[in-house]
Amino acid sequence: MSSDEPTVRFGKVTRSTFAIGSHARAESHHHAAGREEVQDQELLEALRELRAELAGRPQSPAVTGINEAIDEAEDEITRTGRAGEGRRARLRERLESAEGITSWISAAAAVAAMLGVGGAS
Repeated sequence: MSSDEPTVRFGKVTRSTFAIGSHARAESHHHAAGREEVQDQELLEALRELRAELAGRPQSPAVTGINEAIDEAEDEITRTGRAGEGRRARLRERLESAEGITSWISAAAAVAAMLGVGGAS
């Protein structure tokens, strides 16, 4: 590759169709989002709300642990479109060990309910 050739970068290409090169042909076969995908996107939005609420709180080991779990889950959902069961389990564990955080942060309560923490589902 010479230095005169342009650099091509692809961002997120989910649900995209493109073709490159001479005689290239692209076909699209997009399907409606499944229920699990919608739930993961709702979880992602709730996690972002929780992160925003935690930003104004004093740091503690519990808050730090939740922020780390949020970062990991957000990364996984944005990369793959889903939060795997292992990731969900880690989020559940962090919320359960946060000593009542769901009682004083409404976004934490929403995430906890989505993950089934404390018997909620």
